Amino acid sequence: MKVWYGAPEAAREHYEAQVVDAEIAGGARAFAVEIGFHAEHPKESENAAALARLCEREARWRPELGEDAVAGAFLGRGSWRRVSETWPDPDLDDPDLAFDIGVRLVEYIRVLEPLR
Repeated sequence: MKVWYGAPEAAREHYEAQVVDAEIAGGARAFAVEIGFHAEHPKESENAAALARLCEREARWRPELGEDAVAGAFLGRGSWRRVSETWPDPDLDDPDLAFDIGVRLVEYIRVLEPLR
């Protein structure tokens, strides 16, 4: 699930909820769900700048997103950047899982988008 804002070139910076392999998601046995913001520009410097803008305002987003939100390199691709969290091995039989993922994604959008 991806959410984009702004002009077409802004699509390289977006919000996403996705399944990631356990090998790149610490603490997962089979897989994890990653939820948050991604900067996926072709140039690493543009991704670093996007993350730096958010890190400069971390005091404003950290209290709302909590300690599970990681600001750093993208999972599995070091040239991209993220502010996101992972949920290791969620219960796929939980009827509320999709709702919980959607709510958390909206929280990232609500908190980070005004700071971008």
